[in-house]
Amino acid sequence: PETSKKILDDLNTQHRDFETISEFGKLETGIHVAEKPEILFARIDEKAIQSKIDMINEINAKARKKEIEKKPTVTVEDFQKIDLR
Repeated sequence: PETSKKILDDLNTQHRDFETISEFGKLETGIHVAEKPEILFARIDEKAIQSKIDMINEINAKARKKEIEKKPTVTVEDFQKIDLR
């Protein structure tokens, strides 16, 4: 919501209501756009992204390792020893 307000401010235009938003061509021609537009989204540091990716990969590797650790299979002889009633 704040970003759309910043865009409207940079375009020097007013907020439009829901009924007229689907109509194309309502932006007036010849309007003065902001001299120095405001940065809408901050740049994301690649090192921060990479550290988060590494953390997620470690968590996934640990989860896969838990799945791999299984109990040994039961032999036919062990199964025959069970008394099923």
